[in-house]
Order: sequence, then C-alpha cells, then structure tokens
Amino acid sequence: MPLAFVHDGDLATVIFSSGSTGDPFGSLRLSFLYWAKPGSQPNTVAWGSCYHPVLSGTGAFKGATGVLTMVDTPLADGTFRTDYIGNVTVGANAGTSTAHTAGRPHCGGR
Repeated sequence: MPLAFVHDGDLATVIFSSGSTGDPFGSLRLSFLYWAKPGSQPNTVAWGSCYHPVLSGTGAFKGATGVLTMVDTPLADGTFRTDYIGNVTVGANAGTSTAHTAGRPHCGGR
C-alpha cells in the first residue's frame, strides 16, 4: 500500500512501505494527466480522474513499467473517496499488491 503520494507539477512520486518484513520498499515516478467534470456549485467537482504512466522506479520498483489510474468521487460531507487501480510490472523480488481504496490523495493533488 502506498505510504505517500506526492505531486510535483506534471509528475508524481509514490513511496511504498508497509513496514512488514519482506514487503517491497521503494518509489515510483509517474507522469500525470487529470480531467474532471465541474460540479453544480462554484469550486466543486462532480467527479475527477487521473492517469499515471510509470516513468521510473527505485528500490524494489527499479525498472518497473505500467500505469495507475484514480477516480475521485465526491461524498456528501464535502470530502472525496479516491479509488485507484493499475498494473505495474516489477522484478521477481518485489512481492505482490492488490487494488486499494484510499481516503487520500485525490487525483487533482489537493
């Protein structure tokens, strides 16, 4: 599961570490494409989505290839639920991962 997701302009870095022995540790450098449908009120979003192709990796993710996608769904309390899924190919010693639902980050990096 990601430990941190940091946006830097048109690029993003995902840092992975669960703290468990044997789990993969490292980071993925991703490019970033975001689109959204404006909400009915000012400064709101009806939905948002982003596409993150893998550019490079460190640690267990060195040489990784693939893509992550995320979808932001606004909730009644004004927050977002962000679901993400992707396919990332890593080396044989990197372990395994499953799809997760994250409370943060959001596709728009907010």
